Amino acid sequence: KWITPSNWKLAAENFIGDSYHGISHRSAQLSGMMPGARIPSLWNFTERTRMTLSFPQGHGALSAFHPDEWSSAPAYVDHKDPEINAYFKDAYEKRVTRLKGSGPMRTGGTPSTIFPNMSFGAGSTSFCIAVWHPHGARSTEIWRWYIVDKDAPPAVKDAWRKEQITYSGAAGGVEKDDMENWGYATEASNGTIARRYRYNYTQGMGHEGENAAFPGAKAFEYYINEQNQRGFYERWAELMDAQDWDELRRWDAAAH
Repeated sequence: KWITPSNWKLAAENFIGDSYHGISHRSAQLSGMMPGARIPSLWNFTERTRMTLSFPQGHGALSAFHPDEWSSAPAYVDHKDPEINAYFKDAYEKRVTRLKGSGPMRTGGTPSTIFPNMSFGAGSTSFCIAVWHPHGARSTEIWRWYIVDKDAPPAVKDAWRKEQITYSGAAGGVEKDDMENWGYATEASNGTIARRYRYNYTQGMGHEGENAAFPGAKAFEYYINEQNQRGFYERWAELMDAQDWDELRRWDAAAH
């Protein structure tokens, strides 16, 4: 748990669909201090259909479809411990077997948000949950949980631990960068000129569609857009404008 000087919605927005700012993490990746920098196979855009999904309830997810024949690569391509590589390869193959015949494989773990303030995401091989507690209009208390397979070998658990220390959390290379952005955006929004204008969230507007695998969601089969952010703030505006829960239910029934 820790506190950062930013509005909580910026963190939720970051995880719901802020796919275009990843380049700002490049310096941390090039330093080699994050395991994710050593796993190019997981970021192979040519082998996957990447998409964003925005749901009427305000939820949003970044997802992808793998091709039917998508080969596993070692989780840590430069790791010298064969036990770690064997664990992740075995986990991948079991997942393929379990999902075989159920349609295209979907991938999770990429940043996503359950409205309003619970997000989840991953480093290169591990999974975490975050809750963004409002701590005032310009402050957020962050809670983090890191998910670890209790049956994993000790070497794998230790690798997970090191990844989370260097990747996310209060000391993580990526999340420190994120928190700096959220803090600057919060501070800048308080300026005299900034308060006269609305933020611009029009990227990709009008190009969203549907996908049969995700009924009811607005799907965008290109990763760089702001559909999820628009959906998040649209739902937030509905909650702010409704006089009571009954009115909100009437709106929901009419829309859906």
